[in-house]
Amino acid sequence: MWELIHGKGQGRCLDDLLWSTVNLFDRAVDRVERELAINEQALQRSQREQNGSEMRSVEPESPHGRGTCAH
Repeated sequence: MWELIHGKGQGRCLDDLLWSTVNLFDRAVDRVERELAINEQALQRSQREQNGSEMRSVEPESPHGRGTCAH
């Protein structure tokens, strides 16, 4: 029916345009997925580097610091 109204050449151009649009979004999804994977890897690497560093950065309290009386 579409070809009868608009001719075969225009229908083919519309098909090409629609597939180009699909391919454009498909490439955009691929790019976003790659960027997400890179960010997730960087986050995991950062978490491994920081693992335990918070504990090392806090100095232990002196046993004479709290709760003791000096007589």
